[in-house]
Amino acid sequence: MDGSQGRWVGLPTNEIQARFVGSSGDEAMAEAAAFLERLKANITLQDAVKALDVGVGWGRLYRLARKDWRDIIGVDVDPDAVALCRRAMPQGRFEIMDGVNLPLETNSRNLAYLYSVFSHLPEAGFVRMIQELARVIVPGGYVGFTTLHARHMERVWLSELEIEESGVRDGLYRSGFHYETWKRRLDNHGYLYAATGGGVEALPPEVYGEAIITPAYLARFLPGSGFHLTYFDGGLKHPQAHIIIRRDV
Repeated sequence: MDGSQGRWVGLPTNEIQARFVGSSGDEAMAEAAAFLERLKANITLQDAVKALDVGVGWGRLYRLARKDWRDIIGVDVDPDAVALCRRAMPQGRFEIMDGVNLPLETNSRNLAYLYSVFSHLPEAGFVRMIQELARVIVPGGYVGFTTLHARHMERVWLSELEIEESGVRDGLYRSGFHYETWKRRLDNHGYLYAATGGGVEALPPEVYGEAIITPAYLARFLPGSGFHLTYFDGGLKHPQAHIIIRRDV
């Protein structure tokens, strides 16, 4: 542990933080805090919050959320991430998930949040996770998540093509990226996925990359999924778009 990152004490080293989320210290925590504040401001729950932190990583959001919510379960597909959280926060509950099934009972949580998770899943993985969340989240409960901005294709992917030895570049080539074709696909379908991989064995390119989800896609997909859209902020003020969906009653 490195207890000297800005005003935060007890965080992992900057290297570990950045490996998971691309930033560290105050910058990483401020990004997470902005998402949680937006989530808290746009949900209404009658009962005490029973939260689920999907893709807990090194516990960035978990650390912040437990200031308001005492009952939080963190899950991740990466055993190293779960072990890291268990060591740092032995009073918490952290579980390994297999990437498909959530290790929780049906209707056992009323809130789930997934920061920078759906930003990295292929469409099939997104659909399957929504199905699992519909099982775990009680009617009237909420799911908050993020996705990459629609402009990520122009702002990042095109520039990555010019960088040698770039994992994103390799993933774009692997996925058959062609700007004009993918732009039409985004406009017509609303879901794009570049198979970049996550740099660890638990996150191969088939299941982890970079994804863009549009409001139009959600408007078509969510009816019948058990959820409906209640909030979408796709502005560029935040690194990723903020989205909230609610479990149908």
